[in-house]
Amino acid sequence: MSLLSCFGVLLRTSLVLYLFLKGSQAQCTSCMSFKGVVTSTEITVQVVANCSVSTGNTSVYSNSTTATLPRLCPGSTYRVIVLCKDGLKFNCCSTTKPVIMNLTASAITTSSVYLNWTQPLGNSSFYRVEWTDCNISDSQNITGTSVNVTALTAGVQYHFTVIAVAGDNTIEGQSETVSKYTEPEVIRNLTVSEITTSSVSLSWIEPLGNRSFYRVEWTGGVRDMNTTTNETAFNVTELTAGVKYTFRVTAVAGDDMTEGKTISVSLFTKPAIIRNLTVNEITTSSVSLSWIEPLGNRSFYRIEWTNGGRDMNTTTNETAFNVTELTAGVKYTFKVTAVAGDNITTGNAQEKALFTKPEVIRNLTVSEITSSSVSLSWIEPLGNRSFYRIEWTGGVGDMNTTTKETAFNVTELTAGVKYTFRVTAVAGDEMTEGKTISVSLFTKPAIIRNLTVTEITTSSVSLSWIEPLGNRSFYRIEWTNGGRDMNTTTNETAFNVTELTAGVKYTFKVTAVAGDNITKGNAQEKALFTSKPFHWNGVNVFSEVEPCNDYVNICIEQ
Repeated sequence: MSLLSCFGVLLRTSLVLYLFLKGSQAQCTSCMSFKGVVTSTEITVQVVANCSVSTGNTSVYSNSTTATLPRLCPGSTYRVIVLCKDGLKFNCCSTTKPVIMNLTASAITTSSVYLNWTQPLGNSSFYRVEWTDCNISDSQNITGTSVNVTALTAGVQYHFTVIAVAGDNTIEGQSETVSKYTEPEVIRNLTVSEITTSSVSLSWIEPLGNRSFYRVEWTGGVRDMNTTTNETAFNVTELTAGVKYTFRVTAVAGDDMTEGKTISVSLFTKPAIIRNLTVNEITTSSVSLSWIEPLGNRSFYRIEWTNGGRDMNTTTNETAFNVTELTAGVKYTFKVTAVAGDNITTGNAQEKALFTKPEVIRNLTVSEITSSSVSLSWIEPLGNRSFYRIEWTGGVGDMNTTTKETAFNVTELTAGVKYTFRVTAVAGDEMTEGKTISVSLFTKPAIIRNLTVTEITTSSVSLSWIEPLGNRSFYRIEWTNGGRDMNTTTNETAFNVTELTAGVKYTFKVTAVAGDNITKGNAQEKALFTSKPFHWNGVNVFSEVEPCNDYVNICIEQ
């Protein structure tokens, strides 16, 4: 066909189309019978060759089996007219698909997701919003460009689809889909089940709805740390003793990003145990303690003590403390514990059990001294005691014994020896002793042996004896005639008493005296008369009278 002939056909077709449109402008039915594809900006119609396709404003001629009307407005209704050589093929209305843009999800909670999008180019009548968790689906028609989808399940992945519907209320545009997880619910009943110096054990009840795992975070040490777990319990380790930590537990959805609200708990790890608790001094009413501070941190120390009947405690920031106002001779248990900064969390206690020193015994008295024994008595001390330790030194060796009584007779001593006796109250541990009270004294010397009168004159008497068993310092010789008492001392075992009166009865006593010049043994004595002279036939005669015999020795002076 020549170019002129084609032009003639188009001209006639356009004229016929114009007249047809003018006559049927008021009526337009949907294009249901022709085959074609409608997009947001194009309508493609299947035709035979040598047909023209027109929307009224746009017209194309096709010499193939399809004709496409381009550059259309999305969501708009167009009258599509197809004219071919053999006459009118179609006269119907078709609507381009509206297209939404920039679909976003925001303000995600445990039960809702807020969707918004940009109004599509062209026209749209309303929007269909659909959502599903692959088990339950729902939809909603709205006219605006945003919607808050509610009544969702926490921690679940939802697929949200928004479709623009054209003005014919039938044609749907290309859908836009966004997939989001709702926030998991908050975990329930976060509990600290155990606290040590280096770990904290956490447990909780899983949240309502769904979750994928839990994120556990903790801060307070050298650096911030976190980990994840699928369980509803976790033991956080490698912590520093006595440090305040904040632990946060959060449920995380399946996208590993969407998190629920965090539940947190702040607490101190236990301080470590104090080191090297030492008792520096024990008195009757006080105990001095010292220690080395624990590893890690601590705020202060709590000192507790009890005697089994009354509990007491105090605090200090120092590593030493003197506990006072205690009772003598009583067993006390002392505990020292490091306390954390919350004034509540305590480490394990280090303890010492010991007795205070008993008080000193009162009024130590020597009630009797013999040549081989010393009897002691005293008043019990104030406070408590378990028994008494008696020690004595001065003899062959040091000796000791114990008694629960307030009196004791020390026997098997050596006569005339100086002994030191010590009496000490001892506490219930049989080791802790009070101050010692002592007394030093001599046992009585033993009696001298075999006191003998070796010579008697009118003015003197010679005595001799054998020294006593045991020790002595010297001898005291005493003599009396009933009217006048005389005495002297000697270190010898013989003595000549002079300046006596002739013919007078004298009593002589010889006593061994100990080294204190006071303690003496029992006396050995002799009673006798000194010689008395008389004249017989001009001769001086002396009589030697033995007081215990019935005879008189007569001596004649030549």
